[in-house]
Amino acid sequence: MRAIVAVLLSACGTLGKGTAPAAKVEPPRVTQAMEYEPSPGLTPRQRVGRAIELLGQGEPAKARPEVVAFLTAYPENKLGRSLQAQIDEDPKVLLGAQSFPYVLKSGETLSTVAERFLGDRFLFWALARYNGIETPSRTEVGQTVMIPGPPRSPAASRRRQTYAALIDAR
Repeated sequence: MRAIVAVLLSACGTLGKGTAPAAKVEPPRVTQAMEYEPSPGLTPRQRVGRAIELLGQGEPAKARPEVVAFLTAYPENKLGRSLQAQIDEDPKVLLGAQSFPYVLKSGETLSTVAERFLGDRFLFWALARYNGIETPSRTEVGQTVMIPGPPRSPAASRRRQTYAALIDAR
């Protein structure tokens, strides 16, 4: 029996020579999705503002409870429903698959681009997700983003918005 143990030990000693020691393998960690609570004591207006701020920072998991709490108070609110859809739905489904490239200029943000091309500055989160941008507030001049829809110029989009605003004012 001792001879067998000695042979096994010597075999183990020669197997590791010339190779790096084996790394300790740890089992994968099981994590549960972290759920956040809405901020206490906020008015509905503050709550939606906080949600927009959190989305700008790339924190949709923290923004979602704020939006849900806001919608509890105002279930038919267009902005609240839009923010919830932007968090929950696939941006390609929400905004459409057709797109064209646009290069960000000085002073432009995803909000200003969303206002210009999509007619709603609050669609910045959907536009960020559409482009795989995790933190909308961290875009750079010269960065190319894809704009949903058929190719068009910003000037043409502004003219359409101005016309729509005039019609709405009547």
